[in-house]
Amino acid sequence: MAYNFWQLDPEFEADFVQGELRPDMVSEKACAHRKSNDDASDTTTTLSTSYAVSHHELSLRLHEVIQSRLEERVKELEIALESSQRKVQMMEPKLSGHYDEWDHPLVVNLSGEALDAYNEAYEELVKRDYTEENSQSGI
Repeated sequence: MAYNFWQLDPEFEADFVQGELRPDMVSEKACAHRKSNDDASDTTTTLSTSYAVSHHELSLRLHEVIQSRLEERVKELEIALESSQRKVQMMEPKLSGHYDEWDHPLVVNLSGEALDAYNEAYEELVKRDYTEENSQSGI
């Protein structure tokens, strides 16, 4: 089976994942294909024969990448928070003016069944207050 240079042979894929890619594992055809592409583009690149990277180095690099991404995300969130806080501060004067309307008593004009329900509720509250006052004075 023929493999392109960028495809791994399934037989040594596990070795590659573990960081053990040796020059004898890469087919000559793939190297020839790479060499012909390099010649055609007139660029010179040197292929390293050692691809092994320690697990510790990979872990450190992964940690650095994750850390930098987290720092970028924190900066984005801080900017969004500041923007939201500015919007809230701009809205506060509008809201404080709205609360001034409630400084005076609320007047409701009731009639019909609504007025009857209000009167019943008022009478019930007066009775409770009267009963509570009498029970406390008797103690």
